Amino acid sequence: MKNLLKIILSLSLLNFVALSFINLSAEASKKTSYLMNKKKLYTYYRYSSDTITVKFKQKTSYGYDEWVNKDNVPCFAYKETKKGLYDSFRTKIISYPVKKGKVWYNDNYKFKIIDSKKTIKTKAGIFKNVVVVKISDSIGKDYRVNYYAPNVGTILSSRADKSTNYKVKKDYVLIKLKSK
Repeated sequence: MKNLLKIILSLSLLNFVALSFINLSAEASKKTSYLMNKKKLYTYYRYSSDTITVKFKQKTSYGYDEWVNKDNVPCFAYKETKKGLYDSFRTKIISYPVKKGKVWYNDNYKFKIIDSKKTIKTKAGIFKNVVVVKISDSIGKDYRVNYYAPNVGTILSSRADKSTNYKVKKDYVLIKLKSK
């Protein structure tokens, strides 16, 4: 009887450990990255009338992924932690976990996730489960809306400010995404 009880307890413990491992694996697989893909070249159309192509150069000493243009001039830098995605100014541009309605602040700016399941079409393709972040200036009426695709990064940015007469205007959009 004691041996049977030991076997049952051992099997229960083994089952608990196995189920815990499966749940941890499932949680880990749910984590989605919004970093740019280091194996791709990104071409953006900037509404200031030109295009720019960037490629991954290196991980900086501060842990940021540095992206440069064709002249090797740094253009973007991003870092991802369990708390969020950060730009080169150490500003949290997406707060993790991603949840529609989530709000956070940095200096005089309010960040809000206004969508997390948006589908956006650009010349570079159709992107699903796009996170949309609205960045509002707490002092005035200015705001920006950035769109981040999973495993791709920024695909679109728009703004409304004094220079646009507070009408929404696209700033830049991803038009080409290709392997290096």
